[in-house]
Parts: sequence; structure tokens; C-alpha cells
Amino acid sequence: MKPIQLKQYGKWLPADVQTPISLYLGLVGDAPGILLESAEVDGRLGRYTLIAWDFRLTLRPDNGKLVVQATDDRLKPLEKLSGMNFLDGLRRVLRAVAVEQEADGDTLPALTRGLYGYLGYGIAGMLEPKLAEHVKPENAEACLCLPGQMVLFDHLRHSCCYLSLDKGSVPRPAAAEWGTDLAAPETADPQLYPAREEYIEGVKKAKELITEGECIQVVLSTRFTVPLPDDPFRIYRRLRQANPSPFMFYMKLPGCDGTLLGSSPEMMVRCEEGRLEVRPIAGTRPRARPKAMTSPLPTNCWKTPRNAPSTSCSWTSAATTSDASPSRARLRSSDS
Repeated sequence: MKPIQLKQYGKWLPADVQTPISLYLGLVGDAPGILLESAEVDGRLGRYTLIAWDFRLTLRPDNGKLVVQATDDRLKPLEKLSGMNFLDGLRRVLRAVAVEQEADGDTLPALTRGLYGYLGYGIAGMLEPKLAEHVKPENAEACLCLPGQMVLFDHLRHSCCYLSLDKGSVPRPAAAEWGTDLAAPETADPQLYPAREEYIEGVKKAKELITEGECIQVVLSTRFTVPLPDDPFRIYRRLRQANPSPFMFYMKLPGCDGTLLGSSPEMMVRCEEGRLEVRPIAGTRPRARPKAMTSPLPTNCWKTPRNAPSTSCSWTSAATTSDASPSRARLRSSDS
């Protein structure tokens, strides 16, 4: 397949009378769109907010196979990859498409060039064959999209950069309604999965496995559902007021059931200029190379009261790849 080269045209605009919420409501409204925000505006993690819409490419698995839907003629050749194993096909798409940016001023962050969406827990069965029997790849859920229009909101400079895959495109936000009541409606009691009794049994089993040395740390999750007669974006707005966090997201994706929204206090993984960064659990120690396994790090770790031998100590290393040009890069998934 011939490489597909796209150009992203950018233009900086003043945004001192706008907010990310008003821009999202005016530019996206009820249509599919993405809003990525941060409540910590320190110039490092919370400088930017990203709004994306007008999706030109959608990738999702169906029975473990890739389904490609393109609404842009330049991306139509990628539909030939439909039917491949999902992860193999996804890698082919990432290698096939490159985005070149044309914008005034400073180089834009890498998060403006990529696919956006989610990978469900079921993807683990595709990544690790040993899990495939229990986490079946054919049941995996995911949705990744390439937007045709985006706005990068710079909180530090009170400006925004409008980005489009179409030259000459101009944003035309509609007037957002002011003073909307965000009061939560009355709801029924939530339905828990698993139920309380089953959850308690799970805790007992985890304690037994820890005693037997089969595991070190277990986090049992609880899922709940509740009928909620409210608009998902209103729910997100209440969430960002009640629980402002460094990583907040709202995703209404095309062709995918439901809306994803959330507020997380920590980053899982980030890849920037070929360098992989992770935020491991407490007790993790850095390791530059495999020989470091013979270093005194394990002893030092065990001597730390919080990381006594009854808990875990792990090591991590940074993985680097060949550096990519900041203004001309292959599509990559964004921060998680």
C-alpha cells in the first residue's frame, strides 16, 4: 500500500473570551467529538486542552478483525485492510499514514497528530496469548478515530490553534447557551457487579493467594449501572466540577455505542519524541540496563519501611526509538 500523506493546516486565534466548554458546545454540540482536559495548569501536564471532531477515519474490531471506515477519499485505500487481525491491521494503518503540520509559531505538541479513542480490557487477550482463553480476542472492544478538525486550547497564552485537514477551512462556533442548570436528576439505586457477597468472597480468595505466594497485590474492581435520564455532556461538566483532575476526558465516538467520560489523577503511559514514560506504582526503582539486576537496588528497596519484603519492588527502564520530526510524524496513539 502506498503511504498516505496528509497535511494539517493550523491557525492561531485569540481565546481570552472562550472556555474549553463553550468552544466544545459551539463547535461540536451533540455531534461525535472528543474533549481532553487537565485541571493542573502548570505548563507541563495541564497547559493544553484538545477538542476534536469531524472524524475522517474510524477503526474498530469486529469478532477480533479490523473494520476500517473512511469518510475522506484520501483515506479510502485503508478500507482494504478490513478483515485483518485487529492489532496487525492497526499497526499497518499507523505505518501507512503520516501527518505533516503547517502552523505558525511554536511546534505543536504531539497530541495534535494521532488517533484518538480507547482500547478496552478485552484487548489484553490479543496482546498476551496466555490470556486469550479467558479474555477472548473476538469479544474485544475498541474504537480509534482520526479527526478532520481540532482546536488546541493553550491555557498559558489564552489562545487556541485551529487545525484542519482541509486548506482554507474556518471554524464557525455557534453561540453557547449561558447559565444552564447542571443540577443532577433523581436516579434509582445503582446495580452493583459483582454483588456485595460475591465481592467479599473475592477478597477472601485474594488473601489466600497472597498467603500462598501466588500474587503480591490485588485490586478488585466493582462495576455499577444506573438508569440516568440526563445528557452525557452535562454529567461530564458536573464531574469536572466535583473532581477536577490532571486527566479528564469526554469521548462520543462515531459508530460506537455509548459515551466515555472520566477524571483520572494520574498518567499511565506517554510517548514523546521516541521516549516512553510510565508512572509505576510506589516502590518501583529505575534500571538503566539488564546488568543493574545485580545492583544493590533490591536490598535498598526492602529496607524502605513502606516497601518491606511483604510488598513488591519492581524495576523499569526507558525504551527509546528513532526520533521523529516534531512537525512530520507517523500517527501514534495519544497519552493514556
